[in-house]
Amino acid sequence: MAKGAEKAITFYPFGILWKIMGYKGSMLPALLVAIIGAKTERGLRRIVPDAGGTIAQATAALVTGFKMRDPKKRGFYMSASLPAFMGITEPAIFGVNLRFGRPFLFALCGGAAAGFAGALLGAASTGMGVAAIPGIVTYLYSAEAIRNYFIIHGVGMLVSGLLCWFFFDPNKAEAELEAKKAE
Repeated sequence: MAKGAEKAITFYPFGILWKIMGYKGSMLPALLVAIIGAKTERGLRRIVPDAGGTIAQATAALVTGFKMRDPKKRGFYMSASLPAFMGITEPAIFGVNLRFGRPFLFALCGGAAAGFAGALLGAASTGMGVAAIPGIVTYLYSAEAIRNYFIIHGVGMLVSGLLCWFFFDPNKAEAELEAKKAE
């Protein structure tokens, strides 16, 4: 097996686990120590768990909003995605994705795919904690790193967005939630 593929299989679970740990409110200290310690000889981080998961959560909320028929709810869901594109995922996760469940799971799939792509590419960043659009500053050390940034985020957005677009109907899910409230 190619060296890049081994790393990809080893590190893609971080794309899933990172957002689950954030949702649970516990960034596991041992995992953080491993991430912080995974530096290359040039001081770059090889494990980039926050790279695609954040943009995948934002995309899931955005697509859910696009598909919503009620203009008021459409505006709410789409506006919840905007802070997530800037790295603050709480409005998208708690206001939209976890409310319905499926968008959260689809965004986890997008984060996993982005983590897999990042590991295959051998992507590395110069920092941690800066995600989504502002995260590009941690990839500005080379043209290849910037290319990797766009590929990783594109994969996260495509997987999350396409899964939400084809396999989730927020209007039906909203009706089911309203029916449960009425009972």
